[in-house]
Amino acid sequence: MSACIFCFRDDSTISFSKEHLIPQSVGGELILQDCVCSECNSTFGADIDHEILKQSEMTAAIERLGLPHSRAQLLNQNFKIRGISDDVEVKGRATEDGFEFLPQAMPDGSVIFPERYYKGPLLKSILRDERLHNAGLTQEEAKAEYVKLVETYDDAEVGQRIEWPVLGRTLVKRSESLQIKLESKWTGEISS
Repeated sequence: MSACIFCFRDDSTISFSKEHLIPQSVGGELILQDCVCSECNSTFGADIDHEILKQSEMTAAIERLGLPHSRAQLLNQNFKIRGISDDVEVKGRATEDGFEFLPQAMPDGSVIFPERYYKGPLLKSILRDERLHNAGLTQEEAKAEYVKLVETYDDAEVGQRIEWPVLGRTLVKRSESLQIKLESKWTGEISS
């Protein structure tokens, strides 16, 4: 007769499941068979394993050990990802190729777009702007002004502010390189 190594209940009252010594989510293949009850296994997996994976030291250890895992999934689930440049901090997410930062509203009411993605959203916002239609600007005129604005922006130096009153837009050229900041979503402590 077996008993759970955590709650000490025996196999006559409980069912057992496989216990991964290293969480399966990071490639753990070493298994204890018939030693941990399903309830304890579920509790440890949901509460403890998940919280341990939020520790940056664990992420680093997993990578150093070469355990198979999805780095992007591990980072997105367990860390707040920020990109910092000068006085601007933007939310991001991990991808298998690195990090990406999506368009987002800033506290001052402006919108920040990643350098490589700004053209499409900018044109959409211009063409949808009722103020321009009310001022008598046709879509063709708005598109022509947009092309001039984009050319000016692309030629600008980092930090330069481009004001385009006819479209009601002000753009600030930012550096595309951001310092990455990872902050654990977990605020507790692990102790022995």
